[in-house]
Amino acid sequence: MSSLAFFPPLYPDEDIRSIIYRYHLMSPNPALRDTKEELFELISHKNPMFPTNLIKLYEKLPYGHPFEPGYFISHHTWGRLISCFLTKADQDNENELVRIPSGNYKAHIYHGTYLFSKQVKYCSTCLHEDYEKYGECYVHRAHQFDFIDCCHLHHVELIDGCPNCMCPLSKDYAEALLSTPRCPRCLSEIKINRIRKQYSIYDYQNTLLEDLYTLNSLSDIIHAEYIQSKIMMKMWELNFIHYRGRFMRSELLKKIVDNHSPAQLEVTGLNASTLLSKHFTARFLNPHHMKAHILFYVQIIRYLFGSVAIFLNYEHPIANPIPFGHGPWECLNSICIQNGKKTIQRCDRKLKISGGSSVTTTFQCVVCGFTYSKRWMRGRQETNNPFIVSMGHLWYEKVLSLYAEGFNSYQIHKETGFSETTISSYIKKLKKSKFILSNENLLLIPPDTVKSFEQMVDTTSDETKEIYRLTLLQTSQINQTNKRLFLLRMHPREYNWLCRNDSAWMDECFPRKKAIRAKIDLHFFDEILSQKIHTIAAVLKEDSNFQIRKYTILNRLSPLEKSRLQSFNEDRLPASHKSLIESIEDIDSYLIRSVERVATKLRSKSSYQNISFDALISYSKLFESCSPKLKIKIEDFLRQYNEDMSDI
Repeated sequence: MSSLAFFPPLYPDEDIRSIIYRYHLMSPNPALRDTKEELFELISHKNPMFPTNLIKLYEKLPYGHPFEPGYFISHHTWGRLISCFLTKADQDNENELVRIPSGNYKAHIYHGTYLFSKQVKYCSTCLHEDYEKYGECYVHRAHQFDFIDCCHLHHVELIDGCPNCMCPLSKDYAEALLSTPRCPRCLSEIKINRIRKQYSIYDYQNTLLEDLYTLNSLSDIIHAEYIQSKIMMKMWELNFIHYRGRFMRSELLKKIVDNHSPAQLEVTGLNASTLLSKHFTARFLNPHHMKAHILFYVQIIRYLFGSVAIFLNYEHPIANPIPFGHGPWECLNSICIQNGKKTIQRCDRKLKISGGSSVTTTFQCVVCGFTYSKRWMRGRQETNNPFIVSMGHLWYEKVLSLYAEGFNSYQIHKETGFSETTISSYIKKLKKSKFILSNENLLLIPPDTVKSFEQMVDTTSDETKEIYRLTLLQTSQINQTNKRLFLLRMHPREYNWLCRNDSAWMDECFPRKKAIRAKIDLHFFDEILSQKIHTIAAVLKEDSNFQIRKYTILNRLSPLEKSRLQSFNEDRLPASHKSLIESIEDIDSYLIRSVERVATKLRSKSSYQNISFDALISYSKLFESCSPKLKIKIEDFLRQYNEDMSDI
């Protein structure tokens, strides 16, 4: 394999497309496709930002060249930056880029980042400075980001077309680039644009650009899983990860939206509604989808950590602290011999069933049986006020012995110092039980007493049932209604008691009425829905930048309307289906609607004075598919548009 006789010198921060084109100008090759075949052994007229089969170029470089494999990718493309947001598996295969001849792998790895401008952009000041210093112009790598509007060195607006004749300064696919600061069509010298004022948004763009340069130099240690783990550490520190392990993605995204202006979010190519959508939230922090939103993740790094340097050195373990420690824990029973001593060796921890972040921990003394619980929440100070679960057998035996001797609750309170309310509650439970504990053994209540007590309870229950039944029946007869809701409002206590204890009688005397579903007036519904579809289509044609398709309209309907329109055929909803079909936009209608919007955007962003049909194609390849008749119609519109704008 013969080596190249020469290779052009490389300039600071030069785009690899510029290097290839400068070599082409110095070589005897008549066309760029010949140069591509000479350097890469590829037959193509395209000069891509990420060339493939680079191994062939390394093998053909002149003897003694200082370049190592990977040099061009690291210093003259943004391949290493994108590599930082690839998974480890994709990074391991990235070296394929320098040896495979096809572009399929490149399309898989580097495409879909939505990071770079479709047209090559220039700074007019850089063009003149480079020409004076090197005798030729070249493409700067930093200018090719789509979100960068002005040069970070001179604060001059970047351009991709001649300010004089509006001709694109570079051909599609970088097949021809500028070598002098003159327009290739009108040959007029490209004048230096006015310097932009120091607006905060441009400072923010330059800050993100600095972070991109830093990340581009750190691809050896950074990958998508690394970024994911660091952000998750910070989320744990900021309590955006639940105690049970749930990631609060939507809460973090909401906070990011609240702390950034719409202009700052627009720099990343996203808006608030997109960030808070279910689709984006589901993919957020997924390593396989990070490369599609590189700028947004750089924005997150700056927001959470302050800088890339802090991000790299940040370490915070994701581990839950043990609620109330390892123990032992003290007994809080005042009558226990272990009171105040840490003798409890075991505890029972339970998470809140409803999904909260609190943990309830229960402690029980093995000596006295006293049981209490405390609630713990991550990030909050431990509470010193326990909740008493059980007073323990020692306390119960003490109260029971005094009660058996004839003491009442107040006298027991005075004797022991226990809470009178707690004592009274316990004595009430004793009166309903069949057993009384003494200090020495278990004493049974006499059988005749138990039987009489049970009969009294049953008699009381029957009497209550009859009284409550009579109350509801009298109310029903007086008001001549048997509606349950009315009875519930008039006698809530009696109604609820009978529903719990005498439900069969309630169902017999006051049966529940079955709900009757109202019939749908499909004809009326069809008319209303048809009008709504026409209204939605009219609004979309005014506001939407995208082609109006079937689901563009369906997604604007309510869930009920969308479900019925999809479920009912044209026979049942004829007007709605007809309106939907009429509202769907074909490609010609969409292009006609888009002409004025695209022309206005080209004129404002790229400093075009006269918008041509070729300028529309450079913005969107969809215009290439225009029929001759549609092309004539668009050109007539542009002619009138340019005349109107020139009069302003």
